[in-house]
Amino acid sequence: MYEFPPSEKLAFLLDEPARLIQIALNAASLRLVFDNDCYVDVGLNMTYVRPDETRVAYAKEWFAEKPLEFHVLLDQDAISLETDGLEMRIGFSRGGALLIYSDIGPYEAVTVAKRGGPEFYI
Repeated sequence: MYEFPPSEKLAFLLDEPARLIQIALNAASLRLVFDNDCYVDVGLNMTYVRPDETRVAYAKEWFAEKPLEFHVLLDQDAISLETDGLEMRIGFSRGGALLIYSDIGPYEAVTVAKRGGPEFYI
């Protein structure tokens, strides 16, 4: 739908405790749920960056995707968030990161929100 806003507008995602507590799969989307009442809905492609910086791309509808390797991020804190155009990178406390992508089009690709707080539809 849009490019990601500047990182500082999404920094609320890192408010403590920013521990990833749930990865919820739906047929065509994925939700990352954090302990601080924040969540990220992913509707497009995503890449898991392993601690050694190798990458695993996820680029299909979630019901048809290969097994998730990024489940190892569960119970880790999100410690960094960077945005650059159509890409957002969330870094985690024991290494590893998620690259989440948006696109320019008529539909939302990503939601970054806090229950009762800021909401961004990208």
